[in-house]
Amino acid sequence: MSLNFKYIHTDYLIEISEQDPAFIDNIVSVFFRETPLLFDSLFAAAHKKNCEEVRKIRHTLRSSFAIIGVEDLCDGLCFIALESITSDTCSKIIDNREKINTQFNCICDELRTFTSNLR
Repeated sequence: MSLNFKYIHTDYLIEISEQDPAFIDNIVSVFFRETPLLFDSLFAAAHKKNCEEVRKIRHTLRSSFAIIGVEDLCDGLCFIALESITSDTCSKIIDNREKINTQFNCICDELRTFTSNLR
């Protein structure tokens, strides 16, 4: 079962789960629980211009988004794909907080739609 979404590409998640809805629910549940906390930490680190901490959080976020099938990190989340984090990047993260939150919420909405269609 594959649905078309703007942000998430479900084929990978379906493949690694071997089409097990319980496995998918668990992955998505962890994503919903942990990712907002990561963003809170990210915004705090960016505000302090702690580039090393932003790099670490960015790495974790990149892995989190990859597992749920977000391949094209555009708009507010494009910083996750950057290899280099500078104080300028930190400023852009803070300046684009609303855009980042909006895109994250769209991804979460797509995940909710996807998981509700598994049942």
